[in-house]
Amino acid sequence: MLLATERALALRCLACGRLRAHDFSLFSVSGTTSLDLECPCGSPKASITRRQGALALDCACIACGECHLISIPVKECSGLPWIDIACPRWGVLIGALGEAHRALRRVARGALEEVCWDLERSGYFSQPGAMRAALEAVQAAAELDELRCGCGCDRIEVDVYPDKLELVCMSCRAAAVIDAGSVGEAPGPRLDATGNGYN
Repeated sequence: MLLATERALALRCLACGRLRAHDFSLFSVSGTTSLDLECPCGSPKASITRRQGALALDCACIACGECHLISIPVKECSGLPWIDIACPRWGVLIGALGEAHRALRRVARGALEEVCWDLERSGYFSQPGAMRAALEAVQAAAELDELRCGCGCDRIEVDVYPDKLELVCMSCRAAAVIDAGSVGEAPGPRLDATGNGYN
């Protein structure tokens, strides 16, 4: 059996909410050496150490705001495409460990599924399928850093309504509206700094 030693930890930052995958080698951590992971915004996200055949993750949880110590056997880390990391208090998916692209996709999709499931179950959406597609398109654009305003800011707030999404730049407050069913295969939406729609 071939064991993968290059892994990635995908976590959202407790301070800024951005999702990033941090690559590391299983050989780079040991009982005496820890690996500290930091968000590009400067906030600490997690620390990884290796103890008695397991990886010990000390990570900041975006779900409850606390830090959790989670232990994962090294054999599982190297043998599975990804491993879900959940908040022990709420059971919410907060991260994934594994191949970088799969771990990122898992965390992004998991968060989106929770939102969609709750809203669909409540009958909130007028067109559930179309709104799920719109949310997935916006989420994909955000994870690929293709969601940004014409002013250059990439901090975009997404407000979800029954029949549309509203994207608002957190810097210049420009806004764009995406109607349900209007999302195709085009590149990710970009806000117009004048506030007139998206491109």
